[in-house]
Amino acid sequence: MIKLDPHSKEFKELQQRNLNYIRNLRKRATRAEIIFRKFLIKNHIYHKFQKGLLKPFHRIVDFYIPYIGYIIEIDGSIHDRLVEKDNFKDYLFLRERGLKTIRITNTEILDGTFEQREDVQLLLLISPTQSRRESRKNKKTPQGEV
Repeated sequence: MIKLDPHSKEFKELQQRNLNYIRNLRKRATRAEIIFRKFLIKNHIYHKFQKGLLKPFHRIVDFYIPYIGYIIEIDGSIHDRLVEKDNFKDYLFLRERGLKTIRITNTEILDGTFEQREDVQLLLLISPTQSRRESRKNKKTPQGEV
């Protein structure tokens, strides 16, 4: 693995390319991602859309809910062939960062059944109205509780 100096020209170019890529992903959001984002907004769940995470490796996630450490991935049919790879990424992020991944299929979003899922119901129960300011404040607790 190559480590780049965060002040180097190469790092800044890579960072800019990454930001452009994420902006493009946001502009080309799938119908399922748009529906789920509206669901989060309607329920006042603070989230980051198309968030780039760098450790333990670079990964762009569909939704990141920082105050509870959840990653939510909306999976299309291509993920049927990527189950082992997705499970491995999810495992590494749980082990290295303590981030739990919830995977929801496009079909579940489009037919509305995702709202009945136990993990989505739990998401609604866990501090659904927490603001961005509260999220930042909780990140700074000595125990690392969020």
